[in-house]
Amino acid sequence: MKKWVIDFTFSQIGAFASILVLAIWGVIILGVNLVTLSGAIDIEIVYFGTVVIMFCVLGLLYWKRFRWSYVYGIGLLIFGFFGGLLLSAWNHILYFSVSVYNLSIILFYILAVVCIYFSYRSYQELPHLPTKKMLGGISGTVLLTVVVGVVLWSNVSLIYGYMLETNLQTIDDQLQNLPTLDERIQYLMTEGNVPSLVAGIVVNDSLVWSRGYGGASQDTVYLIASITKPFVATAVLQLYERNLIDLDDDVNQYLPFPMRHPQYPNTAITIRMLLSHQSGLAHYTNQYRGYVEADEILDWLSANRGLSIARYDPYPSFAEFLDGYLTPNGPYYSPSAWTVSEPGTAYFYSSPGYDILGYIVESVTNRPFVDYLQENILNPLNMTSTGFSVSDSPNNQAAPSERVFGVLSKTNVELPLYDRNRIGGGGVRSTVPDLAQFLIAHMNHGQINGFQLLKPETVERMHEPAVSFPPQSLTVGYGLGWMHLSNVTYEHHYFHGAQGHGGDTWGFRCHMWFVEKEEGAYGVILMTNINTNFKPDSIYIHAMSLKLQDVLLHEASVMFSQTPQD
Repeated sequence: MKKWVIDFTFSQIGAFASILVLAIWGVIILGVNLVTLSGAIDIEIVYFGTVVIMFCVLGLLYWKRFRWSYVYGIGLLIFGFFGGLLLSAWNHILYFSVSVYNLSIILFYILAVVCIYFSYRSYQELPHLPTKKMLGGISGTVLLTVVVGVVLWSNVSLIYGYMLETNLQTIDDQLQNLPTLDERIQYLMTEGNVPSLVAGIVVNDSLVWSRGYGGASQDTVYLIASITKPFVATAVLQLYERNLIDLDDDVNQYLPFPMRHPQYPNTAITIRMLLSHQSGLAHYTNQYRGYVEADEILDWLSANRGLSIARYDPYPSFAEFLDGYLTPNGPYYSPSAWTVSEPGTAYFYSSPGYDILGYIVESVTNRPFVDYLQENILNPLNMTSTGFSVSDSPNNQAAPSERVFGVLSKTNVELPLYDRNRIGGGGVRSTVPDLAQFLIAHMNHGQINGFQLLKPETVERMHEPAVSFPPQSLTVGYGLGWMHLSNVTYEHHYFHGAQGHGGDTWGFRCHMWFVEKEEGAYGVILMTNINTNFKPDSIYIHAMSLKLQDVLLHEASVMFSQTPQD
């Protein structure tokens, strides 16, 4: 046995040692990605897990010095490991920043190159084998790799569940040991690499607590994305109160072109359907993004994500674009602009529908939608820091960033500041104190500081769910621009049956919710400049964004319970 070990050449020892280190190192990296909020998604775990398991197998094969194993090893390292790197680069999702983890990955790749070199030298040193034996060994190991990959992929839901449960349990255990709200928020920010956030808690008719983190202050401006939708719905309902529109009016009464679902041309689309996302309109398509997104974000997405989104030159008016986008044979028509559902029969979340509602407000009032919002909502509520463009307060804007965490690299990527060409679907920018004014009005039946934003019965109509979802869902209902969260106690989340709206877009994720009680109400506002649209990561959303929301709602309920009631 000793003589056989001595027979190992320097190259064979190098090949065995390097593949063994790669296997051990890979197991550690795999474990880190499984049990921490690392950002690796389940598909990456399947890919990397398959490679690491085969590294372990290669360690045994290299110890036995099968000549064909070195050929397989070189192939696995080049096509598996470096192929993953090239695939990530091709998808524009591989970014490096200086960190211990990212530096370890660079060393990992250097070691892989060393292993390839020693594997090739070892292959040359061993005597030739018959072709059949070489092909048989290689084919058998490749087949084993495929089997390992298939087994892991067939259990991807179990992998996802394990990662989610482990991360949430770890976070919950840590949060229980942190006595103050500040400590809990700071912990979650560190754990989730959140660049900055601002948060506020409202009790009854007052903003009782607010704070900024990560260099932000309570006056830092964030793009609130789809929290814009309650502003749009409020504007529409103000026109309804003034008898300028009816919620069941055919939208064609207010559009300069006929708007009909191509598959259901005899079914009218109403304002109510647009407000409750039952119009048959789909969400964003690339054609629509090319119209509503500003050049800054389109250029960035093209350069960094490889998304080729159409531009419009000459740039049509919104009415011209909608006519060409929604009408078959139109110059901008996209069949994916419509769902398969007949208007009025099914819920399908649609930001374009809210851009159209903003246009209807313009048509009815004969003024720009932003002017209407300013005069009828923002000014009366004293929302002096809320606007529609980065240029409104260029020196106080939170910089958007996207999370690009995975097995091969972990970093946040900063996006350029950007606007939207139509704001109805999600273009308002605001601060915690400003948004608190809007939330307080809705918490108090439309009234704040002597101003009646909407009549109490109109607020009730807006908030009342028009569509309902299964009770085990996170969102259990949607009214007119108004969401309802579950009041079911999940193992790791409890959302108190809150109502309001959330919002997420490139680089931002925000929340605005309140809980109604017989003796009053409490609410929370949360704005962050981090999102996962660039590289979808639902585990992160559950473990970070929803957990922050959960922590704030719990703290708000405690503050509410300690507030003397009239």
